[in-house]
Amino acid sequence: MKIIVTTILLFVSALCFATTNKDIEYTLQALDVAVDNAPTYIANKEAEIHRIKNNLRLAVADVDKYLSCKQIAEAYSHYKSDSALVYYRRCFNYGKANNNIMWMQDATIHQALILADRGDNHMATDRLRMLGTINDICPQLRNLYADAAMMEFVRVSNDEYNQFSTSRAVKSWRIYSSYISHRSNYYYIYYTVVHPDHNPVSTAKSIQNELLSTPKGTAHEAILRMMLGVCYKKSGDTDKAIIEFAHSAIIDIKNTYTNSSSLTMLLAELNNDKNVNVARLLKYTKLNIDNINMYNDIGRSIHLVNAQKPILLRYQEAMQQRLQSQMIIGMLTIVLLIVSIFFAWSLHKKSKTIALQRDMLKVDVQDLQHDMLNTQENVANKDETIAMLKYERVKTGRLLAQHLSYLSQALNDIKAYKKEVANMIASGRTAEARKMTKENVTKDRTQALFCEIFDHSFLDIHPDFPMRLNQLLTNDEQLSSGYSHVLTPEQRIYALISLGIDDSKNIAEILHYSIQTVYNYRMKMRHMAVSENEKLDDAVKQFYT
Repeated sequence: MKIIVTTILLFVSALCFATTNKDIEYTLQALDVAVDNAPTYIANKEAEIHRIKNNLRLAVADVDKYLSCKQIAEAYSHYKSDSALVYYRRCFNYGKANNNIMWMQDATIHQALILADRGDNHMATDRLRMLGTINDICPQLRNLYADAAMMEFVRVSNDEYNQFSTSRAVKSWRIYSSYISHRSNYYYIYYTVVHPDHNPVSTAKSIQNELLSTPKGTAHEAILRMMLGVCYKKSGDTDKAIIEFAHSAIIDIKNTYTNSSSLTMLLAELNNDKNVNVARLLKYTKLNIDNINMYNDIGRSIHLVNAQKPILLRYQEAMQQRLQSQMIIGMLTIVLLIVSIFFAWSLHKKSKTIALQRDMLKVDVQDLQHDMLNTQENVANKDETIAMLKYERVKTGRLLAQHLSYLSQALNDIKAYKKEVANMIASGRTAEARKMTKENVTKDRTQALFCEIFDHSFLDIHPDFPMRLNQLLTNDEQLSSGYSHVLTPEQRIYALISLGIDDSKNIAEILHYSIQTVYNYRMKMRHMAVSENEKLDDAVKQFYT
């Protein structure tokens, strides 16, 4: 029974371990994407700041200038601290010029908060000392003053937020804790500094509850997740700590928060995992260095150096191992090359005879293949010729039958016409007979029959003629007779042109049209053509040449 229980526990542990590793890798992949896109996020931040600076240039009143400077300072506050300090100084000057105490205090407190955050604690303390005690501050700014006063006791280390001068920190906490809300970005940082023996599990639950109501992708969420990672690490759950540090770093990168230490903490944890790719660690380190330089963070520089040393050592070890592997592979390659040369020389003699026999067989096979191809080609040509002759014979017979049928119909029309005229003369209706001959009914019938014969015969030989002719015309002017095997007068004229008969007089004689009619139809078609009108006839002549 104990064996079964132990086996189950081991299986469950292995499954949980695999799931956790998968979650870590998935989170680090998301971080890789954010790191690669960091230049884009920075460009967007610069564009936002540029837009606000344009508003400042257009501002006239001191109130508008103050608000624009404050917007610019806030945009720079987590991004470029020196620039933020400059614009908060301008806010202070606008407050001084307008005798506005609240503007001056707000600007000074923000400067102190930035200085304390990046490790310039003495300068931050001087700023706060200039303002007096918290009771001297406008009520609306006292929570901000409390944040700046407590930030003096926070410093970043490689593994977690530590305290220094604990007694002073506890004393300050007693003074300012009532002004610092749980919704403050730095509440849990101060809390862990003042209570170094806090229960990490209990604190983690509080932070998780706070995250439920925190807007996603904000600085508040980034700091909460970083502190949650600190609690997980303190309780011994390094994998969860890595995931939270990575999530915090992703938010920082997307918002260009270069003052965050979550990436430094993540590097410290990942460096302890020998399975982590060194190239990935170097990429994170480079970004972290760029962030610290951009934020001008003196306090975090030392911790980054400490985190960077083992990474560089691992990289050097990896490069040495890679060099050794390359040397071993090179030696093995040389040995294999020598062995290959020996076997190649020994097989060379044996292969000569085989090569000669193979060449002879190859020539014989090529000759046979050539003969077979010639035979197949001759058979195919004969089959094609027979098929063409059969098709032409069937087509000729069909055309002959059509022509005989049309000729017979024409003879019947003439016979009927003569009989009708004879009957009219025999019955004394000579005037009607004379009138009938003047109307030339036979000619009209014969012409119509001729056109019908011409249309059928031409379209049997060139069924694609109407489509090809329409391709030369604009979409709005394309021709259609409405009937199968029937051409319009325009198509009939250009059918003769496709056969090489392009003289209008000859066309008129063949189709029994007047020359003017043929000319008019040709001009009409040229105006309907897509290309220049004088090129239409030449294009039609090329149809069947």
